[in-house]
Amino acid sequence: MQKTADPFEFDYHGQRVQVRPRLVGRDLVYALYFEDGRPPLIITQAKANHGDKFWTSLPEGRLAEAEALGVFVERIALNQPSSKQPTSEPLRLFE
Repeated sequence: MQKTADPFEFDYHGQRVQVRPRLVGRDLVYALYFEDGRPPLIITQAKANHGDKFWTSLPEGRLAEAEALGVFVERIALNQPSSKQPTSEPLRLFE
């Protein structure tokens, strides 16, 4: 997947989801913010023991949301130019 530092948005079940890519250590994570007021969701891709990649939440516990929303994040991130590297600025969930 291409890396991008540019925030983006998409529609999911009738509401806007704001996405902010961040670099945490050497891992690319995405902070997702929802219009309906639910807590932000942090997702990243992980590799299973057998080598397949999957979307997961950080911390664990919102796997179903991570898998569903990760598809949208991946589709959009792949279509954006990767002129910048993800930012390593502190991840502030409640800005």
